[in-house]
Amino acid sequence: MTLNVPKELQSRLPSKTGTPVKRLQQSTGTDSLALAKKRFPQIMADLQKRLAMAFELLHESEDDRLRRQLGTLYLQTADNPQRSQAFKAKASQTISENLQNILQAKPSQDQIDSYVKGFTNDLKALLVEQARNHAAQAGIALDNDQAAAYAAASKRAILEGRTNADSVFTSGLLHQETELGQRLRAEAAKPLPVTLEQALDLKRADLGERTLSNYATQIAAWEEHINASTLSSLSSSSLNSFIRWLASPVAKGGRGMCKDSANNYGLKIRSLIKVYNQHCKQDNQRMALPGFDLLQHSETEKRQKVLKDRERAASDETCMAMQRGMIEIYPELELLIPLYRLAGLRNTEAPFLQWQHIRKDPSGTWMVDLLWSKTADGIRLIPINEKLQSILLPRRGDPDSYVLPSQIHDVKNIKDWIGDRIRNVAKHQKVNGAANAHSYRHAFGGDLSYHCTEEVKQKLMGHKGNLISHYTSEKMKALATAVEFVGTEIDFRFNKSLTKHS
Repeated sequence: MTLNVPKELQSRLPSKTGTPVKRLQQSTGTDSLALAKKRFPQIMADLQKRLAMAFELLHESEDDRLRRQLGTLYLQTADNPQRSQAFKAKASQTISENLQNILQAKPSQDQIDSYVKGFTNDLKALLVEQARNHAAQAGIALDNDQAAAYAAASKRAILEGRTNADSVFTSGLLHQETELGQRLRAEAAKPLPVTLEQALDLKRADLGERTLSNYATQIAAWEEHINASTLSSLSSSSLNSFIRWLASPVAKGGRGMCKDSANNYGLKIRSLIKVYNQHCKQDNQRMALPGFDLLQHSETEKRQKVLKDRERAASDETCMAMQRGMIEIYPELELLIPLYRLAGLRNTEAPFLQWQHIRKDPSGTWMVDLLWSKTADGIRLIPINEKLQSILLPRRGDPDSYVLPSQIHDVKNIKDWIGDRIRNVAKHQKVNGAANAHSYRHAFGGDLSYHCTEEVKQKLMGHKGNLISHYTSEKMKALATAVEFVGTEIDFRFNKSLTKHS
């Protein structure tokens, strides 16, 4: 039976001569095809198990792996005092019987010395060969000098285990493990290195395709710069080096990213440690969360960032021009721009808005109840200002019908479908400034910045870190007051006939 070994694992499964193994092979032990098929599942399972073990050890250094093996040898002896005592007694008995047999032949002292020397050398050679095989099982090929050194270390670990096993019998409950024994036990207990991808797999089911794609890009960047892919490679120094490399100019070997993006890459990579810790079964396997110094903006950079944010927001003139163009080319989408600009909806939220989501709260405030947002923070209540009420309420349709045309949901990609129409309108109206779907949300946030606290703005925008999900009358009043300052200078024009949307 044969199982091909992936190239990256071949060096982890060396033969006794140290050459990489390209195929794992095991005889079925029979010429009978029927019997071979019967045995096939177990044989293949054994081969796959060896391959899986090699993969788990892929990111562990050879020194770390050998220390783990020594710790395992120690535990096998120290934690089995009865078996250790039995082996010791059996070995003593065997040696004693051999010596008695030799003495019966009445050998000379020289013959006895020669026999003892030969016997000792044979045991040393056997120990070295066993140590070599033990290392090979862990995927490490040792030369003669390395095998001899590992044999000596193995002997020390086993004898230390026997010492602690003997102490269990002599000291009982007062037994205390030796310092070396504690170190060997700690080596055996160390968790196998966890890769960034393996940590991500722990929460993969909870993430969307876009987030997973972003993580893949960030992990690839980490591996490129740090030349490592395990969680243990995350440290304060490596994270600081990583984000500064990302932000350094391309001409100097960096990525040329803005500071905010570089910081986000570092925070996302570090978040994988949190994910891993959440799934740890033992406290001693948890990893400390390293701190690092986020890149800070200078005053000049802050000013440029504010100006750039303003450039990303659609101006009032752009909003009105886009509304005119939308009514001219795509009249069925006449409510799209007002929903973006006056309610701050995302382009993934507006298409799913139904008339039943536009309702009054107990205080009589009209609001949009967003239940389908992409994040928990995005699930929010947005009070509707008087301007948007005057647009929406006369056009109310059946509660289960969509506010925007229902045919939107027949297309393959709603986001692209809407984006294409917005671009067509911008081209038709010859709009030069920001006019994409997100630019109206930027403008919504810009209006709020002047008239409410950051906490209120975060809640209305659905940003992370917003108010708690429980809405009090005071909080609703603050939200409703803030939205009245949104889009006050915009005059949205509509067709003269007010028709209900279905």
